[in-house]
Amino acid sequence: DGNISIYFSNNPRDILRFTRNVLTADIHSRERTKRILKESGALKLYGLDDICTEVIAGSGYNRDYGLLGSNVATEEKLKLFPRDGQFYVDEIQKKIKAITGKQVEV
Repeated sequence: DGNISIYFSNNPRDILRFTRNVLTADIHSRERTKRILKESGALKLYGLDDICTEVIAGSGYNRDYGLLGSNVATEEKLKLFPRDGQFYVDEIQKKIKAITGKQVEV
């Protein structure tokens, strides 16, 4: 029917009083939260890091973080956390060193 309910709690087990189908949105404790929910009886369990982890119909994706770290780009689009960030950081660092002779942290 398209209706959803949103429940917030510091204790993940509390959510299971309302539903066994859970979408978690925490960042740093997400693995712990998912483990607790799974062990406590969650049936369908997803985190934001499980959504947009692969290309679908040409969409963007982030294999490691999914929707975690995303920002609203427009009313219809999200900007995902960058993929392959370390590669670009290393390339910028090399270019700065080549131009200036200085080793900088990027």
